[in-house]
Amino acid sequence: MGVPEFLDEWISAPYPQQQGDSPVLREGIDWLEAESTKRFKKSFANLDSAEQTALCDDICNPATAKPEFKRSAAFFLKFRSLCSTGYYSTQEGWKAIGFVGNLPSASFEGPPPEVLRLLEVEQTVK
Repeated sequence: MGVPEFLDEWISAPYPQQQGDSPVLREGIDWLEAESTKRFKKSFANLDSAEQTALCDDICNPATAKPEFKRSAAFFLKFRSLCSTGYYSTQEGWKAIGFVGNLPSASFEGPPPEVLRLLEVEQTVK
């Protein structure tokens, strides 16, 4: 599953959080399409990267977005978070952070000493 499938699954899920996020994401995507057409006379997918960046720059930070873009900035914050979550749940995302998954090991030496010190605990199982 990739990021688009993750997003589709998220907004289709029957759980309260996802049901609450669904209208935010749907309205935000509709806004992107409408704003793209208004500014550039073409859909967001057909914009060049400079045009996409110009549009996204207006909504990428809720704290600095102009009043007319505040609602769209809230969408973008949620969208960016979900895209990151989706990406880091893929094989490519795992590779990017060095996650190798659950691998069997012949032995387990316990946590490293620096972790034990940080947690202020001692190894008691041998």
